[in-house]
Amino acid sequence: MTQNITSSRPKWSVAFDHDPEVGMWGAVVLDLPGCTSGGDSLEEARSNVREAIAIYIADAQEETGVVPSPLGLENILRIAEADADMRERLEGAIVLESDAGELKSRSVRVQITMNEGLLARVDQVAESVGMNRSAWLAEAARRLIA
Repeated sequence: MTQNITSSRPKWSVAFDHDPEVGMWGAVVLDLPGCTSGGDSLEEARSNVREAIAIYIADAQEETGVVPSPLGLENILRIAEADADMRERLEGAIVLESDAGELKSRSVRVQITMNEGLLARVDQVAESVGMNRSAWLAEAARRLIA
């Protein structure tokens, strides 16, 4: 399933899958290696992945000065024909196109200090629900503030 929305913003291909064991949705941006997010519902995962894309792009601009370009869903599907890992990621997933969205404020990189054991646990839990550390910490903060 692909959703096409007319927009001047670039669109990235995102695979969403539901993990019934933890009751959460994971999101993997197929054209941005390591860009993942998730949520309790598909809508929440879609919203969170837009923020993850924005953070990924901001980091890439800061580190390399280059904004990554989407590969496009057709190219992703061609890659999947030859790449077993990509095929496995797509199996049973809902694939939609997403952009960085209109965030109320831009995401910024922060440096924090945290107990090493706690950080390891954060990374473990984030990975188990298909999120990266930043997205998981942001979601935890949103829930505590609400």
